[in-house]
Amino acid sequence: MSFEQWMSDVDRKLGFAVGLSSEDLPDCCYRDWYKDGVSAATAARRAIRRAVA
Repeated sequence: MSFEQWMSDVDRKLGFAVGLSSEDLPDCCYRDWYKDGVSAATAARRAIRRAVA
């Protein structure tokens, strides 16, 4: 899966969870997470946690 496909999956999961996309949340190190093999679901959860912290 390419980074772009992975980010689409992250955005889809964020949309289901909070009705927002990665563009609506504070910046995260998505590229690093992708390279580290983090799942899209985990990346979405991390992004949400960072936004509310």
